[in-house]
Amino acid sequence: MATQNVNATGTASLIATLRSLGIAIPEGTAISLTPSAPAVPDAPAPEEKKPGRKKRAASAPAPAVSPVVATTAKGTRVDLTEPYRAMVAFTHKAIKALRSADAKFKSKGIHSVYSGFNGAFGEHFHMAKEKVWETVDLMTERGDIQSHFAKGGKMLYLPGEMPEQVRRAPVADVLAKILG
Repeated sequence: MATQNVNATGTASLIATLRSLGIAIPEGTAISLTPSAPAVPDAPAPEEKKPGRKKRAASAPAPAVSPVVATTAKGTRVDLTEPYRAMVAFTHKAIKALRSADAKFKSKGIHSVYSGFNGAFGEHFHMAKEKVWETVDLMTERGDIQSHFAKGGKMLYLPGEMPEQVRRAPVADVLAKILG
């Protein structure tokens, strides 16, 4: 099983976040994140029909997140998917709620600082701003969101919504254009 490509800072941030949420992870434990199975979206619950009652609007399902399994140095496997899924769901909800609805300034993304996302995420999950940045980087590395640097912070997008003009061209293509 291949190890997930996550930098040590992102792993440390995830461990600190999970500890702050009350998940016991022993100090000094080395953790490597490995995907255990492809993500499967939750099936919708069957609806009950009650006479005389109006149906409530269904809440959006949690985003499909590939499982996050931590393996300790002693070989113990710990499933960390639910807390991580909560962070991804919060981020997706924030992007949808905070992006500009004004046609003149319409954007599919949000600025992590100017929108207030960093502060809200940190307050909701009880994190310092450095941990928020590391967690957002981890979500980007895992492909749960897309981001690029912008003046004063980062622009955050739902997967597949980042505009083409901000995606970086492969280095080989850029060199070919420069060198002819």
